[in-house]
Amino acid sequence: MIPAFAYKSPKSLQQAVADLGEQWGKIDILAGGTDLLSLMKDGLESPQVVVSIKGVEGLGGVQVADDSIKIGATATLADVADHSAIQKHLPAL
Repeated sequence: MIPAFAYKSPKSLQQAVADLGEQWGKIDILAGGTDLLSLMKDGLESPQVVVSIKGVEGLGGVQVADDSIKIGATATLADVADHSAIQKHLPAL
């Protein structure tokens, strides 16, 4: 059973930063959720507050610029696996 926690779902980066700064150390970030929720079910994590960044614009996808590839915090595994630059330069991902 997962212990009770407060849930926040900011829509902007500024709000996400503000939500995370309120009680740093007692907060966990939820992007996709699979790992965090499993850890909470197993009693290995018990945050007082969960901040979901899934709805924050600009944190997803894969971006290619010059000699770098940036994977956003809310990028899905499909985003990464299907991206042509990753397939070409980082096939192990």
